[in-house]
Amino acid sequence: MLTDFLCELKPDDVFWDVGAHVGIYSCFAANVLSENQIAAFEPLPETLEQLRTNLAYNDTPSFALDCALSNESGTAKFDSPSYSRTGWDGIGSLAPDPGENAITVPTRTGDELIANGDVPPPTVVKIDVEGAELPVIEGMEAALSHDRCRLIYCEVHRSSEHRRSVEDYGGTPTDIEDALERLGADPQRLVDRDKEFLVKAQKRLRPHKGPSVTLPKAAIQRHYLCFDPTRVRL
Repeated sequence: MLTDFLCELKPDDVFWDVGAHVGIYSCFAANVLSENQIAAFEPLPETLEQLRTNLAYNDTPSFALDCALSNESGTAKFDSPSYSRTGWDGIGSLAPDPGENAITVPTRTGDELIANGDVPPPTVVKIDVEGAELPVIEGMEAALSHDRCRLIYCEVHRSSEHRRSVEDYGGTPTDIEDALERLGADPQRLVDRDKEFLVKAQKRLRPHKGPSVTLPKAAIQRHYLCFDPTRVRL
């Protein structure tokens, strides 16, 4: 998905990295985008710190927001297998059934952030939120349905004993594809694996008119190698 994303990205895009973790997608996007065209969302404090370090190291002037996107603004419990769960192969996530050591994090809706002028509206969105995809989509329906938002990537988790999935939030994997269709997009599965599938949803609207950028594979590899392993933890 990363290679497809980079080939689709255009210099005038605004990219939202929802569930940014340590910022791999955001740092790669900086090879194409200019100042303040990236908004990365990461609610886990220690991961947010590393995200900001990586963005600064990769010379990426951008928005790094310490909140989880959801369908309402407030607070929510956030689990991470590193401190509150064992036997999981997922990473941190909002917790409908939190472990005893889950922490409280702020939640915001994407539409509210745009209305308040906190971040620019997106043209390209990547959503990787360990099962909480539907609340994220619900909270930014206005942004995602707008003509300017032309491309949405989403990682969808199937039910698993060792990882949160869309079922934990009251939905099904096909509900996500249906939601994207209602927003005017055409979801296609780029990759379909046992535990998850990766969706690319392009708008069925007039084509984006910005200049295109083609990144050869060698350029993508060079940018990846800019991560200093002594300063950046992937």
